Amino acid sequence: MQRRQYLAALTAASTGLFAGCIGGDDSNDDSNGSESEDDDTPTEAPTENTPTPEPTETAEPTETPDNNEPDDASGSDDETKLSEQEQVLAVVDSYLNAIKQKNIEEATKYLHASHPYNLSDEDMEAQLDQNLESYDSEIVDSSFDTEDITKTDTIEFWFQNTDKTLSEVLEGEEVTLVEITMETTTNGETNETTFQNLVLTEDGDWKIFLPYQKPADVPGGKPVDNEKYQIIDGVEFDREAERARINISGAGDIEAKELVAYSASLQEESTVWSKESDTLPSVNYFTTIFDPTGDEIVVTLRLNENEEVVIHREQYKPESGTE
Repeated sequence: MQRRQYLAALTAASTGLFAGCIGGDDSNDDSNGSESEDDDTPTEAPTENTPTPEPTETAEPTETPDNNEPDDASGSDDETKLSEQEQVLAVVDSYLNAIKQKNIEEATKYLHASHPYNLSDEDMEAQLDQNLESYDSEIVDSSFDTEDITKTDTIEFWFQNTDKTLSEVLEGEEVTLVEITMETTTNGETNETTFQNLVLTEDGDWKIFLPYQKPADVPGGKPVDNEKYQIIDGVEFDREAERARINISGAGDIEAKELVAYSASLQEESTVWSKESDTLPSVNYFTTIFDPTGDEIVVTLRLNENEEVVIHREQYKPESGTE
């Protein structure tokens, strides 16, 4: 993979280029609410009602409170976790707000030092022609397992020729996985996009790290023999941009939840869907990243939650010179 492929993924965090649809924006408020309720739960009222007898005062210097300290400690841990979550969301908010204002210099302040991409590059500025209208964020996993990051080829790749390996960058640090839903407009067209991003500590401060996508489980099997689903007009591979264009005709006639394109080599997916209809949107094409060293694009229809059918497969072999 080249830098340009990462740009396509990374700028999604600022311009909504990720494809996908994951609901639950409201769960952000619910989760924060439930955590604040937990903080209210420590029942201090009963303790205030009891202090009539003076033994309470005697108990202050005694060691009895030491026996209760584990409970108090766990309460303070909860408060610490809550404050950490608030810090994470504040950093995400500051970063996205800077992107919304198209203030690259300000946005850079919130990036991790080991972030492999420089937001001040001209091609990044060119990506900011989209307008970020609004966004919501929620914490998916406040203690994300760093092993899951090291197993992600598209992240580990960027640390192959750097001073620090990915494992060294992650060593001793805390990681939080955040899900962001944003609404962008380009040329008057509005799009809503959901993606996940890693937020990593650096010298005790939370910093924006990298987009994260769980490796996709690429379906096997031959394309289904159904004329109704023959809507793919072929795949065009752009080796320099490391993107594949899937040409489509007749998608608007298909009842399906999503149209999906997988990169078999990178185990990543791009998705097209309609928020307002049970049929697919009438698009002529959509794109996905691919591995220029050799890959296979697998296109499927997710008909519902439990059924997905393969409708097209196309291999890319670098020696073929297909562009």
